Amino acid sequence: MSFDLETLSDLKLTMSEWFTLSSMVASEKDGRTLWDGNHARADMLVLAGLAKKIDHRLYITEAGRDAAEAIDQIFDWDGFCYPEIADSKVINLS
Repeated sequence: MSFDLETLSDLKLTMSEWFTLSSMVASEKDGRTLWDGNHARADMLVLAGLAKKIDHRLYITEAGRDAAEAIDQIFDWDGFCYPEIADSKVINLS
């Protein structure tokens, strides 16, 4: 699967999520990957179809490998990535 940068930008992933994908692809060995343990970032990669969870383990999909290769072409990360929410606060309504 080949991605253009516009299609990847439409996934609305943050810079942290893209860097998590890149580091996972770089660490991949025998189909298994290492990741930073951040479940929110992993879930976003799964929802985008770039990773999958099987038996509580995270694996990169073929689309994820292709996307990680394609983002090497990005020079304007601020314009490409979805903005990070700096200080999101959880409000307890109970």
